[in-house]
Amino acid sequence: MPRICMFWRIRQHVLRKECSIRSCSAGKAWNNDIDRLRKARSFSSLSQLAFPQPTIILFLSGILPEPFASAAGVRTKFLVEKLAQTRGVQAVHYGTGAKVTERSNTQRELEALGVCFHQVPPNDSQLMQQFLTQSGCHQADANVLVVFDRFYSEEYYSFQIHSQCPQATMVLDMQDMHALRWHRQSIIEQQDQDKEEGNDHDFLTGLPVDTNSFPLASDEKLQRELASIHRSDLTLVCSRVEMEALQQVYQIPQYKLCLASFFMDNNALLRMTNPLDFDDRKDFCFIGGFRHDPNVDAVWQMKRLWPRIQTALSANDDNNKNANFHVYGPFCPRSVRDQCHDPGAGFHIHGFADQPVGDILSHHRGLLAPLRYGAGIKGKILDAWTVGTPVVTTPIGSEGIGANNIAWGGAVAHGSQEFVDAAVSLHTDERTWRQAGDRGHAILAEQFGIHNWDSVVASLIDVVRNKGARRQGDYMRGVLWQQTLRSTEFFSRWIEEKNKK
Repeated sequence: MPRICMFWRIRQHVLRKECSIRSCSAGKAWNNDIDRLRKARSFSSLSQLAFPQPTIILFLSGILPEPFASAAGVRTKFLVEKLAQTRGVQAVHYGTGAKVTERSNTQRELEALGVCFHQVPPNDSQLMQQFLTQSGCHQADANVLVVFDRFYSEEYYSFQIHSQCPQATMVLDMQDMHALRWHRQSIIEQQDQDKEEGNDHDFLTGLPVDTNSFPLASDEKLQRELASIHRSDLTLVCSRVEMEALQQVYQIPQYKLCLASFFMDNNALLRMTNPLDFDDRKDFCFIGGFRHDPNVDAVWQMKRLWPRIQTALSANDDNNKNANFHVYGPFCPRSVRDQCHDPGAGFHIHGFADQPVGDILSHHRGLLAPLRYGAGIKGKILDAWTVGTPVVTTPIGSEGIGANNIAWGGAVAHGSQEFVDAAVSLHTDERTWRQAGDRGHAILAEQFGIHNWDSVVASLIDVVRNKGARRQGDYMRGVLWQQTLRSTEFFSRWIEEKNKK
């Protein structure tokens, strides 16, 4: 099948899943959602599945889990926490190149569950050997499951696991498809270079979500990421769009992939069935860490859009003319703060907020996220829906999110004017606002309920139990572990020797 047709079929298939807006009343959808949550409350307890024999789990990452810095940190903390509580798990160890002596609240919470933290810098085989010995993985009969946090952690550490602990099952947690995000970013940056700032170009049209937004085989970053997937026994994928692309475009066998997105606690969703009401909220917000380029770009886009939104709100009635836009997130560059922070115009850059994300989001009438590139599932959208806050975003922001027969919880805008109109409608029309919040909540319950965690545990148990048989038929894995192709290992060994001098 021609590549372009394959892309088109994938995209259309996913869009049909995500964007179906067949008629159903918001009230009925909401009531069904609550009923599903109540019936599923038993799933909020730990899965009854268990590893067949005592299993040691190792997480290896370049960073510590940072749930207050990024959605990826939230998800990593969840994985570590839930695996530590899974039946049959003997111990969980978290190895990282970051310092573990400056113990954060997250680290303390995980340590209270029995998780042990170790500083294991890349390119140091001696420290890796000590780490494996201390965690009990050096014994030949130890049942070991290793989870690499992102593909570059797999590049850092996997060859040492392969040589020093060959019996270990190796799992890659993608977080998002980095090569896709970087490729889309390059497309947007090239488009921006081709435009003149003074023209009337709409910066929210022509976003790279079509068939050409997937990187080609010649893309070196894609090659690295696919190599990590092939070297691993199983890969956890956050977005179903990327799951389907990996299978149908990049020909990754289905048995090597497991959909493991975000998991929302059903009890928490039930507690939020009565969030702050329309009249108790005001203004818009955006939330996201500034080390993530798509978030930085989204703030710049909001700087373009905000005067238009403000003008439209002022024209609506006097109650809306003083609306503000608030930006929260750690690591905000001085350049963004200096050029965007403008309280007189209602545009506020707050930076890091020392209060829970839900508390921030629950006081605003809408989350505005004009994302022009990115990949994976956007955690900020799920966080907003958890507290009943509607979301206006782009096809990039909505990608991978959506449930059959439930309309989007806000609006997915395909252009700047559509984005402005949707924001104004949510801020001024209580009925529209309420329906959008209900739909977002319903999508959370349907697609991101914690009951989905069982399938992830089942996949992990299966790969541990059947690792030998799976590897016998995994020819690409065998090819990539052939020493002449292991350039990352030898480069790392060269760095290690260099550091000894």
